[in-house]
Amino acid sequence: AGLPIAGLLAYGEHARDYADGALRGGWRHGQIAATTSLDVLLTVLDCWLEPGDTVLVKGSRAMQLERVLDWLRQRATDMPTVRRSA
Repeated sequence: AGLPIAGLLAYGEHARDYADGALRGGWRHGQIAATTSLDVLLTVLDCWLEPGDTVLVKGSRAMQLERVLDWLRQRATDMPTVRRSA
């Protein structure tokens, strides 16, 4: 909670566990979202993301997080003020 991280968007079978751990670590409810739906993840990310934000995407190949990367790339193309990195 002491790191300069604005939010946690946890996805997958254990998302709630990560969210609960963040709460126990001192994060506020408004900084955390947890879901088992990739579509919900993208919706929340769309609401949270602002130009210039940095996003760390971490997960296994089985979680299909390539879809998140594709979405982020498309959003960066649509919003030229968003910094792109591979």
